[in-house]
Amino acid sequence: MSDDSKSREELIDELAELRRQLSNLTKIEVVLKEERERTQSYLDLAGVMFVAIDATGTVILANRKTCNVLGYEEKEIIGRNWFDTFLPQRVQETVKKVFKTIISGENGPNEYHENPVLSKSGVERLIAWHNTILRDDKGMIIASLSSGEDITERKQAEKALVESERLLREAQKIAHIGTYNRDLKTGKGVWSEEVYRIYGYSPGKVTPTFEFVRDHTHPDDREMLLETNEALITSNTPYDIEYRIIRMDGEERAVRSWATLEFDSSGAPERIVGMLQDITARKQTEKALMESEARFRAIMASTTDFIFTKDTESRYTYVNRAMAELFGCQPGDLLGKTPDEIFDPEYAEIVNEVDKLALNGEIVDFVTIARQDRASNNWFVGAISDEKARNMSFNLDFLPKGKKYQAILYLDSDKAHWDKNPTDYKIEKRIVDAKS
Repeated sequence: MSDDSKSREELIDELAELRRQLSNLTKIEVVLKEERERTQSYLDLAGVMFVAIDATGTVILANRKTCNVLGYEEKEIIGRNWFDTFLPQRVQETVKKVFKTIISGENGPNEYHENPVLSKSGVERLIAWHNTILRDDKGMIIASLSSGEDITERKQAEKALVESERLLREAQKIAHIGTYNRDLKTGKGVWSEEVYRIYGYSPGKVTPTFEFVRDHTHPDDREMLLETNEALITSNTPYDIEYRIIRMDGEERAVRSWATLEFDSSGAPERIVGMLQDITARKQTEKALMESEARFRAIMASTTDFIFTKDTESRYTYVNRAMAELFGCQPGDLLGKTPDEIFDPEYAEIVNEVDKLALNGEIVDFVTIARQDRASNNWFVGAISDEKARNMSFNLDFLPKGKKYQAILYLDSDKAHWDKNPTDYKIEKRIVDAKS
């Protein structure tokens, strides 16, 4: 054996050292395996998705949440291309571009990103990703690591909320109803868009405070508003009031306001919440109706004709002054009574028969009545109507059969109007009989 040859003892020592090193490597592998398993268990316990993707786009790590969301087993995910397999086709190229900026180390704008994933069953889920990079011991980027939260239901709820708010705004706009609230400590208020519009401002152009409301209230209604507001705060008296406001352009509008109190945890008044409605159109209609009714009653009171209305049980619901004077009483004395309670039996029977000759009509709107002259064979047909234009048609089968009559018709002219030109009429003559 040569001098440079190793002795048997030296070889034994080297083999022993090699065995020791192999043993240490095995222990290291065990430790590393345990560490990997421990890390995987931590990731599996997480309530979010964890996905690691190498530079080629291949999945190298996927936790249990990822498997649950995608509907795959772990072995079906690891080693697959993330973009081609687990993303809807329409977003693949966009997400690849995001991934390239991440894997290149330019992760700034893309640290957070939202995109859908595609499950095994074909269902899409929207995921909010937080992205970072993984480096080797030399500092080289080797993969991306992303945690993802399934926000599908949250986004759907947000979308539903946005739609609900849009519908509410549209409903408020159509009904001219807005909502408001005011913090009693800060004095600051919050208005819906419609409240701004009611006051004649674009949303957000003025600061919603009670001082603004007070200053834009009609001077004659201001004290009532202040007293009502004070009673709400000091006595917890909810209110429902109507008053006038002065808009930005000086126009006067009528509004209705409802309000109540909200309290903090200690029971102290915290906030006023309420609604504001523009009721100008309703007030104008009410005023026009009152004026029309006043004109109608003036006409009814001044005419010498007997004018009355009855309900379906033949009770008088309206009697003009001329008819009341016939009985030496006030119109109100006859209301609610029937002909049997007012006239003698013989005349009451005649009146009741006349009632039966109502040819057509609708309660409140109009009625057409026929009656025969007591002193002749002549008949009279008349109608009472509201302001609505209508063509009336009816049968004349109450006329004696086989007898001809000359009908003189007093008709509205083309220029007649129930309010502005009620006396403009034209006369026509026709021959009629019971078959007409």
